[in-house]
Amino acid sequence: MGRSRSLISFFVLAYTLTWLCWLPIAAARAGWFRLPVPEDRLADLGQFGPLISALLFTLRERGTAGLKLLIRAALRWRMNPLWLLVALFFPPLSYLAALQFHSWWTTDPPVPLPKVTAEALLLTFPFVLVTGGPLGEEIGWRGFALPRLQQRWTPLLASLVLGVLWAGWHLPLWWIARVPTSFGWYLASMIPLCFVLTCVFNRSGGSILAAMLFHASLNTGFLHLPIALAYREWALLLWLVALALFAGRQDRPQVAPKRQDQGVLPSIGSW
Repeated sequence: MGRSRSLISFFVLAYTLTWLCWLPIAAARAGWFRLPVPEDRLADLGQFGPLISALLFTLRERGTAGLKLLIRAALRWRMNPLWLLVALFFPPLSYLAALQFHSWWTTDPPVPLPKVTAEALLLTFPFVLVTGGPLGEEIGWRGFALPRLQQRWTPLLASLVLGVLWAGWHLPLWWIARVPTSFGWYLASMIPLCFVLTCVFNRSGGSILAAMLFHASLNTGFLHLPIALAYREWALLLWLVALALFAGRQDRPQVAPKRQDQGVLPSIGSW
């Protein structure tokens, strides 16, 4: 199977597996039929569509050697500490900045922030990491799709394509879950967010773990901070960060794989 067909098939299967779980929930809520399983279990299962698709197509495309490398990248913790800090702290700091800007722009009183203990964060974060999206999505989006997209296009264009497809995959949530904004504003935020994640992934040496930690920090912050009040400001802030990245170096020196890894996984770009 050619790489282009494999990539397209990956997205088709990722969408199909997820939407087969999420759309029946919307149909059941509309009274069309009764679900044979609890809603929450089906909703949780749906998030693993990209992961399952990535594992299947990696195995088909590159065999067990490719599968081992994909898993190794998902566990790669050796990286520049700067990008580990970015992965963990950029999401909550960007939320707080958006909330502060919202208060300044609207002249409303500052939004009261909930008191979150370190213990609560330590309990929430690993739960979100495993069952709240990062594990089910990032091995697919950043681990499988992004390196292949960057083989064809620049990191900028690859991020744009992936950002649109990443946002579209979430569409059924607007019928079954609590979402912080309209889908239009969500799409407007996911594209620059994907640019930032591409930068984190590339600069961390292709660490899927870095992307997973970023995603977990993002979702944990959403659970504890009232970002829905300042979602538009947050989206605009992400675009400012993305523009700052565009203004920097965007060359793509190839990351030289280890001798035993050559020809197994596509090389990644560098931002």
